[in-house]
Amino acid sequence: MRQKDPAFAQLLNRLRTRKRSEPLETSDINMLMKQETGEDDANFIHIFATNAQVDEFNVTALHSKCTDPISIQAQDFSRNLKTRKLEKRENPHVKVHNSVLPKNLFVAIGARVMITKNIDTSDGLVNGVFGTISNISLTDGEAFPSRIYVVFDNDKIGHKLRNLKGTASALQTNSTPIAPLEETVSNNGGIRRQFPLKLAWACTIHKVQGITVDKAVVSLGKIFAAGQAYVALSRVSSLGGLIIENFKESVIYSSEKVEAAVSCMPKFMTANQRLNDAHATL
Repeated sequence: MRQKDPAFAQLLNRLRTRKRSEPLETSDINMLMKQETGEDDANFIHIFATNAQVDEFNVTALHSKCTDPISIQAQDFSRNLKTRKLEKRENPHVKVHNSVLPKNLFVAIGARVMITKNIDTSDGLVNGVFGTISNISLTDGEAFPSRIYVVFDNDKIGHKLRNLKGTASALQTNSTPIAPLEETVSNNGGIRRQFPLKLAWACTIHKVQGITVDKAVVSLGKIFAAGQAYVALSRVSSLGGLIIENFKESVIYSSEKVEAAVSCMPKFMTANQRLNDAHATL
């Protein structure tokens, strides 16, 4: 339903239900293979199957597109067994659980980033929104910033926070201050303090579920599960906005378990259909 191009929408519907044993239609293969040629721009979101592919692309983009990248090491704390007070650790926690806050965060002014944790749902500051870093508030001699300013792709995001905090005139318009968050990351009460951000020139297929973009570069290399290729290919609103890398017909298939589950679900009926059925039985 996100597609503006009827032919592309019909193609995606066929891909969505294609069984692994069924061959793709020749016309569908030709349509997809034509998208292997296109002007690849690092500013287009790149979609990969694995975290390793995403991390490699993001680090390369950071160093090629930004000057003076920095690494922000998380501030980790442990509870002193004698005093029961939290004390800053010299070394980060070896193992953490239930946390999206990274041990090291690589950023720079101009870097594409994504929020990784809900901050304020009423202000649109939620997991998965994209933006570009406009400023990093770092005091001389300090290695941990007080704020990272982000200009979000949708200028409505962070509007309440910007009005509350105010934006310095020297900062880019719509720069939203993002503060570090704290999470409990160990069973003995260990704390991690870090910014809920990650580089986002590239994202995994899992992470882009639910979003719609005008342009995307989709790699079908290393697809490892049913339905992944369909999700990745269907993020764009038109075929003209799609570039495909590593095209493989064999990785485009649906899950037979999902198909079986859907076939057992009761069909959706509108109120009018229910009323008509009721009249028909009278």
